[in-house]
Amino acid sequence: MKFCKLSRLRWAGHVIRQDDDDLSRRALLSEPGGKGHRRRPRLRWEDGVKEDAANLGCRNWTIIALNREGWRKILKEAEAHPGAVVPLERETERETETERDRDRERQRQRETETDRDRERQRETETERDRERQREIQRVRERDRDRERDRDRERQRERQSETETERDREKYRVRERDRDRERQRETGRDRGRDRERQRDRERETERDRDREKYRVRERDRDRERQGETGRDRGRDRERQRERQREKLLPSI
Repeated sequence: MKFCKLSRLRWAGHVIRQDDDDLSRRALLSEPGGKGHRRRPRLRWEDGVKEDAANLGCRNWTIIALNREGWRKILKEAEAHPGAVVPLERETERETETERDRDRERQRQRETETDRDRERQRETETERDRERQREIQRVRERDRDRERDRDRERQRERQSETETERDREKYRVRERDRDRERQRETGRDRGRDRERQRDRERETERDRDREKYRVRERDRDRERQGETGRDRGRDRERQRERQREKLLPSI
């Protein structure tokens, strides 16, 4: 562990003397990204080197490391005084605690992810329930619309049947009126026929009466002619008798 600490200090001194655009220098002095721990900020390479340099009594290690010779003296003092570097047990405990913190953080992250998954699952189930409810509502609305359309169709059919029945009733009324009118016309025609028949019968009676009258008149005429003939015969007989009477005295 001591060798690792010294190697890190040598490497940090070498890197800090590089140019500003060097990749290793930028990695040493860069800020860590991502989400940090809840208990403490995430450590950087510079923080570890700064802690080791502080144990060696260096407060401004970046300025001291720029001088190669001065930095070598500090490294030699660190090799001569082992207590200046953090002991292995403390470092191991610190690393163990750090690992425990990392495990706890991973556990918390896993629990958080599990809670998030459960929340997503609940949200998914809730959304599914809402979608089922919406589907049920849509089905109910569709059934209501179909039933409403059926009711409207039945209403139209009933109205159509009512209109048809009304038309039939009107047709029956018209036919009945026509039948009555025909019956009246037929009655009038029958009355006219009867009146004509009566007129014909009256005319026939008149003709018969006239014929009887003519027959009577003819009989009367004949009777008169017969009486006239008898009268003429009588007159002739009387004329003869008168002539005889005139002739008798002369005899």
